Amino acid sequence: MTDLESRPSRPDRHNPDMKSSAGLGGEAGSMESQRTRRVRRSGTAYDLTLRHSDPTSLDPAYIVRTGEAVDQEPGRTSRLAWTKGRRRPIGDREAYNVFWRRKAARLKRLYTDPDKNQAVLATMPATLEEALAAIPDELPPWDATRAVVKSQLPERLLAFANAYADIQQCSLPQLIELALYRMVTDRVCKPSEFQAEYDGMREQTYQVDREQRRRALADDADVADGEDESVDE
Repeated sequence: MTDLESRPSRPDRHNPDMKSSAGLGGEAGSMESQRTRRVRRSGTAYDLTLRHSDPTSLDPAYIVRTGEAVDQEPGRTSRLAWTKGRRRPIGDREAYNVFWRRKAARLKRLYTDPDKNQAVLATMPATLEEALAAIPDELPPWDATRAVVKSQLPERLLAFANAYADIQQCSLPQLIELALYRMVTDRVCKPSEFQAEYDGMREQTYQVDREQRRRALADDADVADGEDESVDE
């Protein structure tokens, strides 16, 4: 099961590329053009992705190597790593390599157990090699596929986020999209810096809540003990 279910964007009637059948040389030409555009915009007809926490793409059993020089590029056959002195944001090639590695690993896992995945494979190419060849050779356009991301977040955090969205007169997905865009177009910090910031956030939220509950329970226990002593006297 995946947490990203791709679906093609709706055609934009204001987009000059969206021409009528007559402008494309007849009905047949129109159908072919629409089919090509649909593949270009949505990647592949059997677009498959992984859960954000799915370790499949880092499992040696499912990492796909082509035997070409591209295998040595960062993120292609191993985790994309931070390098000392790095200040630049994520580059297109880095993003594509991780994009390709995750899709390739998912495909390899499916084709490794055809009996278990028979229903899914019935709509896909006959061999893994054909499926891999169909992975787009570039990142999807910004205006292409919209992905449904299933993730679990603290309900309290969502309450604050929805309140922020209220003020901005926007939707929660718009808020998340902008936050992600700001993050990936900014410099990539050290993993240790990220972890320290994340841990600090948890200390100010999760740990504070837990400490307050612990103290409240301790106070309740002290009160109960005091009442019991009064009764005994």
